[in-house]
Amino acid sequence: MLKQLPKSITKEIMYQYKCKSIGDCSVANSGEYVKSETMLNDPKCSDCGCALELVEGSGSGGGSKKSGASPKLGPMIAAGIAAVAIAGGVSWYLLGSKPAQSIAIIPPSAEIMVEEKVVTPTAETASSGLAPSETETSLARRDADEKLRQGEFSEAERKAARSAALEMIKAAVAKMGQGDLNGAEKELQQAKERDATEPLIYYNLAIVHLRQNQPEEALRHMEASFMAGFKHFEAMDQDTDIDPLRKSPKFQELLNIYRKNV
Repeated sequence: MLKQLPKSITKEIMYQYKCKSIGDCSVANSGEYVKSETMLNDPKCSDCGCALELVEGSGSGGGSKKSGASPKLGPMIAAGIAAVAIAGGVSWYLLGSKPAQSIAIIPPSAEIMVEEKVVTPTAETASSGLAPSETETSLARRDADEKLRQGEFSEAERKAARSAALEMIKAAVAKMGQGDLNGAEKELQQAKERDATEPLIYYNLAIVHLRQNQPEEALRHMEASFMAGFKHFEAMDQDTDIDPLRKSPKFQELLNIYRKNV
């Protein structure tokens, strides 16, 4: 069973997790960690239901002294299991009926030099909402492949989850264009479970709620998008879907706070 506690209490914690759904979750907003005596498989936030992220460095203390086992043994075993799971067929979400793309593993003997890429997030204006660009989604898939080849299994899993979330956002935008608001909202909620830090999830949820005549919910999700690091203000200026919010004093206040930081 998961328990929440302040960050300052760390001596008795074996594994600490955090929710990254800032602006949309009371646990994430409070900055509290969630603790467990064992490493969890696919842990979820008790408040928003999003995936929890293992805090770097946790799990290295508080282990049993009787066993004499290394405190790093658990994470090492988990990493090995992650590698086998990914190689065995953990697949990314793709649109429509396209076949799933599995991540290939390069033998340990192969030496590969990989250059880190800094990617500026871009978005494509659609008939409804904003979708991540094809360049951004393809680079996200490539980043996951590269991390896996480097043996960074936890990072590879995180980047693969982000790639899946971007694909789901594209599917949601397509459904909004077809008038399927319920289907779009479902896609966006599933994307949030995979990567709650992606601003376009909350932006498009705001669009869905505006088209459902729920301006307060729309404004709440728009604020969450800005808090998560939304940068597509030029595209937003051309998006007629958010016209109902433009005269809102709260919306103008948010723009004054967040737009100047981009």
